[in-house]
Amino acid sequence: MESWISSVRSRSNELKAAGGNVTEEDILITLVGGLPTTYNHLLPNIDNLPPEDANLAHLTPILLAAEITHNTMHPRSVATPKKSQSMTSSRSTSQAVPNVAFSVAEIRCYFCDELGHTKANCLERKAWLEGKEKKIGQANAAIDMDNSDDSDFAY
Repeated sequence: MESWISSVRSRSNELKAAGGNVTEEDILITLVGGLPTTYNHLLPNIDNLPPEDANLAHLTPILLAAEITHNTMHPRSVATPKKSQSMTSSRSTSQAVPNVAFSVAEIRCYFCDELGHTKANCLERKAWLEGKEKKIGQANAAIDMDNSDDSDFAY
């Protein structure tokens, strides 16, 4: 809602700067006319505003409060896992990736078996890989030392 209000304000300022005649009523009509249909219940209240209250400074808090009320009554749901039609109907490719959405809390790491992250982002796995690389480096150095003879060194 804030982005819509600021968009209408900036466009009206651009029109004014270009020499256009933009009234407060024009701004209010554009602002209210561009609202989604979920805000239609506000239209009678806005139409019945006294003329001294029919301005952007008075209407902005009303619209923001209506947005908060709407978002509280109709929260956006967290995506739940649902298989797509393409995953259930066609299995022609050997590496079919399911079109499934999960919330972060439902994702389980295949390395440490904890919830909230994937194997690629697992800190325990990264530490294990670093330790493994360090051991490989030490083993390679030991092998190099064993394969060397005294002629490799300058005395």
